[in-house]
Amino acid sequence: MSSDILSREINSTEVPTSSESECEDGYLPTVAEYREALDGYHTTMVVGGSILTVVLYALFLEQIVFIVRNVNKIFRRHIIWITSVYPFMTMMSVISIVIPRAETYTKAIKVTYMSAGISHFMDLTTLMFGSEKVMLHELQRSRFNLKVGPLCCCCFCFPSPKVTKSQLTVVRWLVWQQPYSQALYFMILLLWSTAESKEDGTIDPNSNYLWLCILDFLSFFCGIYALNVISILCRGHLDHYSYVKKLFSIKTLVWLTKLQGLIFNIFATYNVFPCISRVFSPSVYKLTVENTLYLVEMMILGPFAYIQYHNLDFLTRNPVHVEPSRQEKKQSISYLSGAQLHVSLSLSDDQLKETSGYGDLAMTVSQEPHSGYSPFHLDDCCV
Repeated sequence: MSSDILSREINSTEVPTSSESECEDGYLPTVAEYREALDGYHTTMVVGGSILTVVLYALFLEQIVFIVRNVNKIFRRHIIWITSVYPFMTMMSVISIVIPRAETYTKAIKVTYMSAGISHFMDLTTLMFGSEKVMLHELQRSRFNLKVGPLCCCCFCFPSPKVTKSQLTVVRWLVWQQPYSQALYFMILLLWSTAESKEDGTIDPNSNYLWLCILDFLSFFCGIYALNVISILCRGHLDHYSYVKKLFSIKTLVWLTKLQGLIFNIFATYNVFPCISRVFSPSVYKLTVENTLYLVEMMILGPFAYIQYHNLDFLTRNPVHVEPSRQEKKQSISYLSGAQLHVSLSLSDDQLKETSGYGDLAMTVSQEPHSGYSPFHLDDCCV
């Protein structure tokens, strides 16, 4: 009797199918599934992230008003773009939390927008000197230090070339290439994602994603490397702009966005993150942890960047032309003095000839009543 009851209970017990018990690592849950899996934590993340986004955008709007009133127009476009990166990336992270299936798209938009902000920072660096011509003049006695991280910190055989226009342009293009290369990377990634042929974080030479990942990080490391080269080159020249702090805010943002994402992708692929259910696989766990951590980081970096540009450092622009040195001024003065003496002597000889024909009507240069006026002044020419 008891054995019959036990057998009935075993038979009536619902055994989960393989599709329900196994983790589907490539599966991204719907909005409802993700909300149900996280329960109260999902609401906390969405509400907290939304409040943070509103606060950062409020600071950004106030920053725009301050920039219009207190920043020279030559700097405005670049500073507005740079300060807009932090609230925008926070908003993209919140969207990814609300809609987990939009993770790849939000990351593509987020990273490409950030890369454009880095390019604007490079342009702003040039304008801090005044112009490219002034920058080259100020750095003419400096040399590039190519033995810096993250690519060449141990390359002691690298030379230290002088700063020239062509070499400076190459370093700047290492920064400027990022928006284009990142846009290309995510375009290919989205196509592969649609074809379901990518495996995030797979370190396998036979995997196409590995080579795409190498292209991505070459672009990223070249940009960071160029920023490090420029920061060492500008050391001591832009201290009045608090350049080191401004550079720290943008470099930290890049490191957190790219390197942190790579580490989490590898963790998800090799099951460092746990598999809780079919809906909550390691990749979904990675998505949750990465976006939560990113919100905390933006809570610190966003106000820090706001403070760095909320001052009167950019009230006036620097001269766009190179000012001559004292020695050059002395040389030009002596040259002009000699030229004027030669002209006055030649005029005196002519005047002696003219005086013989016109009597006392001729005047010397010092007696000329309008000698200080420009010969190209319209009113004087018409009198």
